[in-house]
Amino acid sequence: MIRGSFDVVTTAEALGWAYAPGQMEPVLVQAVLNQEVVGEALADIHRPDLAAAGVGDGNAGFAIRFFRAIDPLYLPFISVKVEGGDAELPRSPLAGFKEFFNAVHVAFPAAGRHRSLSGGLWTDRTDAASLLQGKTRIGTVPPSAAPVVEQLIHNGAAVVDLAAAPELSTWRSNLAACTGSLLDEPAMLALLRSVLEDNPMAVKADWLEYGETDFTQPTSRNPSPAPGECVELVIAFGEGVTLDVIRGSHKLPEFTLNGKSRWTTPSAGNAASAAGPMGLLDSLQAATDAVTLVGPGTIYRIRCELGTPALRLVILPARGRTVEVDASSVIKDEARRSGAMVLI
Repeated sequence: MIRGSFDVVTTAEALGWAYAPGQMEPVLVQAVLNQEVVGEALADIHRPDLAAAGVGDGNAGFAIRFFRAIDPLYLPFISVKVEGGDAELPRSPLAGFKEFFNAVHVAFPAAGRHRSLSGGLWTDRTDAASLLQGKTRIGTVPPSAAPVVEQLIHNGAAVVDLAAAPELSTWRSNLAACTGSLLDEPAMLALLRSVLEDNPMAVKADWLEYGETDFTQPTSRNPSPAPGECVELVIAFGEGVTLDVIRGSHKLPEFTLNGKSRWTTPSAGNAASAAGPMGLLDSLQAATDAVTLVGPGTIYRIRCELGTPALRLVILPARGRTVEVDASSVIKDEARRSGAMVLI
């Protein structure tokens, strides 16, 4: 049995490792594109990580130099096989795709794409405004929700009017029921279904009593394996709650697989630390009869004056997420008639 992995591919070479337990000679591997062998090499390069993992003496790495430069558009279709067989080495999921997409974007600069590394909601796409027009025409997005979704696309945050101002004592005493009622409210439900393309599910809630939070993104609090698929709702219980949004931050080019962005890490040059002095903050006053909807990549903070708390809710698309979120979560309000769910 051959063990190994195909880890990296560029236009010039393919890298990885291959090992045959009990075989004295190193394995010969071949890079194949459309049934053509485009390069081959012995898997005899020493790799300390393999030696530490007990893969023989560690001399099992390979670097296949291609016989010719490969067009980046074909990199996702290259496979690595052991000579004389059809079995392919397992491939790293991202190998070659960065170069592939870069080539596509150079050839078709207007093509829509996700801004983040791991994808996300359709509102995170570069062509989201055009998609919104099409979704509105075919009825996927109701006309009543379209203006709010458009605001979310262009500004990274949007204000949603409520039928009635939430009462602090009621929310504190029965958070799950109040959250479920909010998600069931027809206007809110239609909006969240439009943004998430699914029924909404509340999975986290935290109270902000006084002071200010650090700059952060909704993705960093998303407990699911898809950090880009979430929005946050901010509810103010008083007139002293302000959201400071870094202008255009939802258009920055990434939030990574763990939901964190380099733009919010503590450093002298990051966007969050520079935003205040450079005047790049847009401040939104959170009204008591409205909810602020914050997109997944938006970098923002919340400031609460004394006596005016706020509640922040993380909302995910349902999509079977009940089995993916934190196992300690308890379903407090499930299978509502609308399909909305609350896990907090």
